[in-house]
Amino acid sequence: SGSPHSEAEEEEEEVASKKRCRPIWSTEEDMFIVRFVHEHGRVWSKMAQHMPGRSHRAVRNRWLRMETGQATRASRIAQSGERCYRCRRCGEPKLGHICSAGL
Repeated sequence: SGSPHSEAEEEEEEVASKKRCRPIWSTEEDMFIVRFVHEHGRVWSKMAQHMPGRSHRAVRNRWLRMETGQATRASRIAQSGERCYRCRRCGEPKLGHICSAGL
């Protein structure tokens, strides 16, 4: 083949490039996911239709990360007696927190 890069290296670079281009999740998107799940359940494909640039998998994974963060937050607060970093906007414990004060 004679090329300086193998197919595997090119594929790795493509995956890394896609990861670099992912937009950061906004507070508005997080709040939309929370509201949508509360009102309609975990219907990821329908939710993704309302979120341009987000796939159903991305939305599901974001929900699972938020859910895990909330569970971790609750257990750490119970263990530490509230000694933790706090949100600058609202003062709530930061771990797993989704702040709606800036909306």
